[in-house]
Amino acid sequence: MEDFGSEFDNGSLKKKYEEPSVHYLQGICGSAYAVVREYRPADFRYQQNSTEIDSELQGMN
Repeated sequence: MEDFGSEFDNGSLKKKYEEPSVHYLQGICGSAYAVVREYRPADFRYQQNSTEIDSELQGMN
């Protein structure tokens, strides 16, 4: 793979950048994974399991 991390436009090289190191890429991916893993919608943040969620939804009817 050549020119990884460079800028392309319709398949042609627009601006060449230095390839990022593996450690940098691991850090970016690890940080994004941690953010996604910890994300919980506010409504369900404190509910522990699906039975609690089901009982909450039944009470709304």
